[in-house]
Amino acid sequence: MAKRPEYHNGGIYHVYNRGVEKRKVFLDSGDHVRFVHDLYVLNDEHAHLHGDRVFAHHADGRDPISTMVESRETLVDIIAWVLMPNHYHLVLQQRVDSGVSRFMQKLGIGYTMYFNERYERSGVLFQGKYKVKEVATDEYLRHLVHYVHGNPTALWREGRVERGVVARAEAAVERLRGYRWSSYPDYVGEKNFPSVRSEYIADQLGLLKGKQCERDLRDWLQHYGKNVFALGPIAIDAE
Repeated sequence: MAKRPEYHNGGIYHVYNRGVEKRKVFLDSGDHVRFVHDLYVLNDEHAHLHGDRVFAHHADGRDPISTMVESRETLVDIIAWVLMPNHYHLVLQQRVDSGVSRFMQKLGIGYTMYFNERYERSGVLFQGKYKVKEVATDEYLRHLVHYVHGNPTALWREGRVERGVVARAEAAVERLRGYRWSSYPDYVGEKNFPSVRSEYIADQLGLLKGKQCERDLRDWLQHYGKNVFALGPIAIDAE
């Protein structure tokens, strides 16, 4: 296994994992919603777990749940994310010391406890410790965000042989707008789950919102179309 990077504040990291024995870890929309909920709520210095519930402690004694939004101290910025049936990808920028590792520990434990309670199972849910790679260049970050947002194309197999790469890329971009379990709809103005997306890409890399972002992803899919449309689930960093 590759050596884990040394986390540093401001650093950007590609974090991903899949279900143990490649099992599905998101079985219905309720599971998706819970994971997205945890992405937001557990990204807080004050959040902690009790059973599969999330609580927060604040020094002034105010009601913890109702005040979490106004008094959050986030561990990471979430630049991009996608949930697939048996795995997830996150692009995180660390805000505080050990922010990535602390956030991922909470996220992994919290979702596993929820899943095991809901489906009356026990034991590990994910395939070992999450995998992580540091994103060292802006060029790779731009590529990675498109890769993350393009992942759901692996779920749609129709037309891969009959239609050309350009036509398939156009169709995929349109369909990705409606895939809720990703930050892509928010990037193109669909107002899906905007609370868990950083503005880093738009502000720093010029990957703007709306139509320009859509065109950029379409061009990326055309360039990588052979792999995206022919080989099933996108394989970058998958092992």
